[in-house]
Amino acid sequence: MSRFSIRIIIVLASLLFIGLVSTQIVWVKKAYQIVDQQTKHEIELALTAVVKNIQRHSGDSTFLVDPVKLVSKNFYRVQINEELQPFYLENMIKTELLNRELNFDFQYSIYNCFNDSVVFTKTVINEEDDATTSNLAPDMKWEDDGHYFSIFFPTMDFEVMSEMRFWIGSSTLLLLVLIFFAFVINIILKQKRLSEIKNDFINNMTHELKTPISTIALSSDVLLQPGIASNPDRIANYARIIKSENERLQSQVERVFTNGKTQ
Repeated sequence: MSRFSIRIIIVLASLLFIGLVSTQIVWVKKAYQIVDQQTKHEIELALTAVVKNIQRHSGDSTFLVDPVKLVSKNFYRVQINEELQPFYLENMIKTELLNRELNFDFQYSIYNCFNDSVVFTKTVINEEDDATTSNLAPDMKWEDDGHYFSIFFPTMDFEVMSEMRFWIGSSTLLLLVLIFFAFVINIILKQKRLSEIKNDFINNMTHELKTPISTIALSSDVLLQPGIASNPDRIANYARIIKSENERLQSQVERVFTNGKTQ
């Protein structure tokens, strides 16, 4: 295979690799957006259910328009019409999240419109009994015309990524295949270069060996001619030629052996 053909194959393979990687990146990005949107939708449904359950338990029939609002990244504000007990609200949130298999860590805060302040904040860590009161959520501008509680999911991005195990696995597999293929191409190119070096060496050595062999053959033919014995000077001259070419031939053979041992 010629060098031009190999270069064409490498260029086409590189374009194919770039296309595959670009396509995979686009699909992974779209998959992340879809999973993220689905997760946020499930969270909104869960928080809306919390509001409805609170209203039902308190006998409140007021219709709240869009009580759940995404204020910032992973941070929700939920409107209600009454004061809440923290333990009661926490259990309601946990129940609705678990019903939708949203086993996320979260921080919730309760706002009281009468004294215009946040009256309670707690971070709930799933599968652990301990909880902290550190403020993980971003600062939020509260409205003072009603009761609110907020909820922040600090690990939601990680949870979304964990839902994309298939895409992450397929991307990793594709990357490994591309690395392996590039490794194979590199080996093929090295073997191609070694083969060219070997062929060049064989061609050069063939030429170097043929010259003394031809000279020795011609000198031998002259020495075998009738009447050569009557001309000792010619015999001595051709003998020196044969000896010289023999030494040259021997030198080339030793060179071949030396190069062969160093490979």
